[in-house]
Amino acid sequence: LSIFQAPYRLPFQRLYYLLRCGRADFFDVIEVETTTVCNRKCVYCPNTNFPRGSHLMEEKVFKKIVDDLAELNYSGRFHPHWYGEPLTDKRLPKLVKYSRQKLPKAKIVIYTNGDLISKEVFYKLLESGVDKFNIALHSGQTKKFKSFFESLPKKDSSKIEIIFEAKPKQKIGNRAGLVSFKESNAKSKKNCYFATHYFV
Repeated sequence: LSIFQAPYRLPFQRLYYLLRCGRADFFDVIEVETTTVCNRKCVYCPNTNFPRGSHLMEEKVFKKIVDDLAELNYSGRFHPHWYGEPLTDKRLPKLVKYSRQKLPKAKIVIYTNGDLISKEVFYKLLESGVDKFNIALHSGQTKKFKSFFESLPKKDSSKIEIIFEAKPKQKIGNRAGLVSFKESNAKSKKNCYFATHYFV
């Protein structure tokens, strides 16, 4: 049953991992944080409470992770981010290009707050191999992003999805207790697949 129970889990992918790795409970998403830097301090993010300085993942470590995934013929989602803002890492296009060359079947998704995105950055990352951009719109940036978004041809803007937009009554979680704020009105989930399908 575990082969079919998770959201967006494809049965043939489970079968592939069962045959290749001897187990079906393999992660569907890997997230690699290349930088600890973020240009925002949102109250609903652990970056507010846990300053981590300014650090970059060594390129050889990043490449080792990608190489190991390539040996598994990894075909899930690949997200070069975690709590750091990925667009602050100037090496990102080069790292994405390496990932695309080594992981041709993976879906590379950039999660960003959109503050640092521009046409130049957007197209450079698309050319490097990004499949999709997931944008979290925080307070004070909607107009700037809207201007950028509306300037794109439809075929290119389709590569962007707004996954979050800060609103007064937005349902926001507390990051499993890492942040605490009055605006958190999200209810506990009955099931959480993050621990079994994501690898950070």
